[in-house]
Amino acid sequence: MSSYCDFARFYDELTENVEYEKRCKYIKSFFDKYNITGKVVLDLACGTCSVSLPLAKCGYKIIGVDLSDEMLE
Repeated sequence: MSSYCDFARFYDELTENVEYEKRCKYIKSFFDKYNITGKVVLDLACGTCSVSLPLAKCGYKIIGVDLSDEMLE
């Protein structure tokens, strides 16, 4: 687990090319397709909240859970 916690300080830099806004739209498309109307999203292994933040901007309440306190910081 120690190596995962150490990874936190590099995570955002290593994933800066990921299009999280586009990923958010993709996830939201499933909510729309399957008529999921709830506004609370549980983001397991949320890391630094790269997916959670765009979903929150879309009006969802996010519950983020991650094994690493460092990722959540």
